[in-house]
Amino acid sequence: MSLTRVRDIALSLMALVGLYLLYFAPDRDYGWIGNAILIGSAWITFYLWSKSAPLAGLSWSLGEQLATLSLAFTGVVAVFFVLKMQQMGWQVTDLKQPGVRSLGRNIVLMLVLSYVLMAALRARAGQEAVEDERDRQIAARAAAHAHIVLVVALIGLVLNLGFGGSVFASYATPLNIAHWLIGLLIASILAEHFSAVWQYRRDRA
Repeated sequence: MSLTRVRDIALSLMALVGLYLLYFAPDRDYGWIGNAILIGSAWITFYLWSKSAPLAGLSWSLGEQLATLSLAFTGVVAVFFVLKMQQMGWQVTDLKQPGVRSLGRNIVLMLVLSYVLMAALRARAGQEAVEDERDRQIAARAAAHAHIVLVVALIGLVLNLGFGGSVFASYATPLNIAHWLIGLLIASILAEHFSAVWQYRRDRA
């Protein structure tokens, strides 16, 4: 097994351990350890990747790479948002409630990592990092799809708040509604990136 292969496996394992400590570790909050491992493995990966030669013959445009990366990170955020809300019983009663702080911290961490990696992708592309007309059209259509998803979801939420009965109304506290809106925003962003990736793949087919 080559040294490069061993390095890639080690970095992947470090990232997986970091994700586990951030999101799945039971009983105790290992968040800061997970943060350190995840950020450390990501930084080493970015550094080694920036020193390597560009991949020859890669058919993906920069726009498609950025859209795919954003979809992956948003998907991770969406999955763990749902899992964390499920652990809290779909209710946020207090900002000091166990899980609320780690939820916000981990979402911010994933956003920071995604922006750092996207900046690295743009820097690596150099002069090729130019948005063309196709990229602008795909971005516009993807944004329109995200807008539709968000509007439909908001209408559904409003209807449930108005006609969901006493059971649903009991959950409609300001903190719960705020987190529901965050969830709807994540869903719309996920739809936007999925739409962009699908359009790029369709154009390549």
